Amino acid sequence: KRAENYLATPTEENLHTLRIALRRFRYILEAYCALIKPARFKKIYTMSVELQNLLGERRDLDVMQLKLKQVFNAGNTPLPAAVIAELQAERTTFDRQIAEALPRVVDALIQSDLRGRVRVIAAGKLVTSAKAAWALCMGADFINSARGFMFALGCIQSLSCHTDRCPTGVATQDPSRNRALVVPHKIDRVYNYHHATLHALAELLAAAGLEHPQQLRPIHFSQRAATTDVRTFAQLYPALRPGELIEGTEDRRFREAWAMARADSFQPAG
Repeated sequence: KRAENYLATPTEENLHTLRIALRRFRYILEAYCALIKPARFKKIYTMSVELQNLLGERRDLDVMQLKLKQVFNAGNTPLPAAVIAELQAERTTFDRQIAEALPRVVDALIQSDLRGRVRVIAAGKLVTSAKAAWALCMGADFINSARGFMFALGCIQSLSCHTDRCPTGVATQDPSRNRALVVPHKIDRVYNYHHATLHALAELLAAAGLEHPQQLRPIHFSQRAATTDVRTFAQLYPALRPGELIEGTEDRRFREAWAMARADSFQPAG
């Protein structure tokens, strides 16, 4: 019913309601998993997780747009139509942000001969061990992950943290609501998530013949570039020479941007 409402009227509120209903459905699946055949449970549960992740990306952008509107309205300035259009376009490309930004940042530091002086912290929906390994192989020194721990704690992303009306008791001082946060039970859930994530990361390292996450390199990950074309990240992101930007690069990815860069301002030169 919630899905039908959203498909019929794809508003932010209906999307939010659908996400909450889907999370409750997952909790019911977990509670009665012993009564469901393992193969069937795995299929249904996996599909619900994937759907919820997609809906989460859409919801995050809706919230971002709402917050921007609030900021602009506070100054009696309407949010530019171009900004709204860009946010709406990003609904389908949100995951690409860190995928494009992280390699670019690391490359720029190498070419500027600053990589040894700057530490790169990757963050942004790095919930699984695979995404953590990807970020490390692309040059991050370490990652910051909070979303997965919040999920393990019971967060359903109701976006009511600031209202003191968190429905799961995670972000509230209301005694009638924080009773939902059963600490002895949640301790195990958070620990299990952390332990399982690190264990899965260790398995990925072992499969690659490595002993430490710092040994991960772009050669260890591949991406399908076309139906019959699979390339390693080392091929997709060629290695750069330290100081190449300072000396004058011919790399098209950086040449024009470097020419417009200024040390005294974020405004483009020229």
